[in-house]
Amino acid sequence: MIIEMNNENFFNPLSDTNEEDIKLKSYLLKCLPKDVDTDKIKLSTFHKIKKNRQVSRMHKAFIAFLAVAACACFFIFLPREQTVAIEVVKTRAVAKQVPVYHVVMVPTAQIKKVMLPDGTQVMLNSRSKLRYPEKFDSRTREVYLQGEAYLEVAHNKEKPFIVHANDFNIQVLGTKFNVNSYNRESAFVALVDGSVQVTTDKNLNKVMMKPNNLLRLRDGNIDELVHTQATDYISWLDKKLKLNGDKIDRIMTNLANYYDLEIVYKKPIPQIGLYGKLELKAEPQKVLEAVSQLSGLSITMENKKIYITY
Repeated sequence: MIIEMNNENFFNPLSDTNEEDIKLKSYLLKCLPKDVDTDKIKLSTFHKIKKNRQVSRMHKAFIAFLAVAACACFFIFLPREQTVAIEVVKTRAVAKQVPVYHVVMVPTAQIKKVMLPDGTQVMLNSRSKLRYPEKFDSRTREVYLQGEAYLEVAHNKEKPFIVHANDFNIQVLGTKFNVNSYNRESAFVALVDGSVQVTTDKNLNKVMMKPNNLLRLRDGNIDELVHTQATDYISWLDKKLKLNGDKIDRIMTNLANYYDLEIVYKKPIPQIGLYGKLELKAEPQKVLEAVSQLSGLSITMENKKIYITY
């Protein structure tokens, strides 16, 4: 919008006829622009405001930068005990392979042959149980036995063979031996060939055995180590029980383990040593009758219980 201002309404006081006033009026009128363009004034004002806003925004950005820099300096120079480091580590889960075990259980009055992955041959007696891995992948070859077994261990000096029985362990490299662990009260190891080391779980006692050594254990403790004819203790492989001066209680224990029977002593009996052979292929009643004739004891069987009296 343009405002037109004439000489008459612009400065009324100069309308005076005074000579000096007239000169002053003339001078002012010459200095005053004829037209005042308000749109130009607005545009100029807008540019100034915009420029001031840009300066203001730059000022704010600079202030924000200083704030961030200050925070960064704060964390950089923070004392060690006040810093918290979080490290994210990505790992690949590796599933641990669980070994596969085979379990062999032998029925009453039977014998079973088992061939292990390393070529070791195991003969399991009646009511025995053997647990062994599908592969011997570790540094040792370990099996777990309950009952009685005869083992011919394949030689491998890099991987010792270990039999875990009731309260004791047998370690070998390659040998032939018999282990009986039906009962913790009367376990034994008979060495046929090679050498073995027997270690008890209870007190970690160790015994090195030589061929024809018989080691007896009672309740996890070493009872005695004697020289014997080791082959007498593997006669069960032929379904026979060879007697070479064995006491009656041990004979009856062997028969009870083989036939899955329970022994009942009606009163204390003399420990008589017997000699001969018992045919385990026969029925339990027949075998007990043979023992009764050899010992002179009264032995009867009823409901899977053996009653012995003198």
